[in-house]
Amino acid sequence: FYMWWRPEYIFLILLSTAIDYFAGLWMPKVGTQRGKKMLLTASILTNLGLLGAFKYFTFVLYTLNLFGNWMGFPTLSAQAGWVLPVGISFYTFQSMSYTVDVYRGRLKPERNPLQFALYVAYFPQLVAGPIERAGHLLPQLKNPKPLTSDGLQQGVALILWGLYKKMVIADGLARWVDPVYSRPEQYSGGDYLIATYAFAFQILADFSGYTDVARGAARILGIELSENFQKPYFAFSIQDFWRKWHISLSSWLKDYLYIPLGGSRRGTTRTYYNLLLTMALGGLWHGASWNFVIWGAFHGGLLAVGKWVRDWRGSENPPPTGWRRSLRQIATFHLVCVGWIFFRAADLPAALQILTGVFSLRRPVLPRDWGHGALIIFISTFLFLLMESLAGENPTVDWLRRKNNTWILTPVLFWVLLTLALFSAGTSQQFIYFQF
Repeated sequence: FYMWWRPEYIFLILLSTAIDYFAGLWMPKVGTQRGKKMLLTASILTNLGLLGAFKYFTFVLYTLNLFGNWMGFPTLSAQAGWVLPVGISFYTFQSMSYTVDVYRGRLKPERNPLQFALYVAYFPQLVAGPIERAGHLLPQLKNPKPLTSDGLQQGVALILWGLYKKMVIADGLARWVDPVYSRPEQYSGGDYLIATYAFAFQILADFSGYTDVARGAARILGIELSENFQKPYFAFSIQDFWRKWHISLSSWLKDYLYIPLGGSRRGTTRTYYNLLLTMALGGLWHGASWNFVIWGAFHGGLLAVGKWVRDWRGSENPPPTGWRRSLRQIATFHLVCVGWIFFRAADLPAALQILTGVFSLRRPVLPRDWGHGALIIFISTFLFLLMESLAGENPTVDWLRRKNNTWILTPVLFWVLLTLALFSAGTSQQFIYFQF
């Protein structure tokens, strides 16, 4: 599956797999804490070394030139010339977490190399997650559930819903987003606002759509992958947002970065620092650009402010209800949208131009002749959000499949199949998170 994209890059997965397999296997045998730390260090350096070489070499070179030129040094002209391996950020974190868990004593080493290799390179979620933990996925791979009609129905429903979100909503909204963010100088404040709102729903539909397809394919094969999204735009705080958005990454950052840094155990100032550093590095995980670092640091700063407010109040208040909850949801969504500007913009000057231009609110100049296509995209996005709101705490597709919901399942299924048929003839874009 992976070699279909670029055959020679399979050696990266094989190397990470081999290093982490033997590191985990040998940890119980070395007998000393120092020996275990050496094996863990070898695993981390190998994984992060490969990730850094292929993903961040050019970024580091650019940053060195930036500061070097400012100080009067000559420009470094070396170029790596490497293509970024698809999914390297995802399978690197997945493989590395296994070694850390074995070191911590949370897992017993996997002795079967093929089972461990399957865990690292499990094809449905290989290129864009969710980032699975060995304790959750490995036991399932050893004893997958048999194929049943119920599992087949659930899997097909997830795949259809994911394709609908990707091909109809995300790719449809891209026509509002791409022109503005690629050439912001040609557009106005109103266009910036429309494009930013559109991108907020585009990236949600795009990324959660991939997750649904991955979970659906795995469910047909008897494997239950982790939930990665739980209505993030209904969050009432930034902290709540990160409980619901890209859950597998946010929990990974918490368990393997924030807590080892000290978490909230070393005083208030250190807690704020840990939040800021964790989220900045989480932003850098997304891509080799200062835009992503600023995006992550922005969220880290918001988390720190939220922590300060909770400490100032002196206790953890219960979740807000009624109109207070609605107001906080609206405020949280707009703060997230501010962050999306840095995430989506091509570079920092473009991000600043869009961020400042949004407040001018000049009339938009985007074309108005999209006809029924724009209406279909709008209705499809509204239907997607409506289904999420009705689903409560349950995944949308699982809620739709309940027998007593047939009255709504039939028209929804008809709309999904109709719009998929209409939009399948168009040009489809790759998933946004494939680049990470």
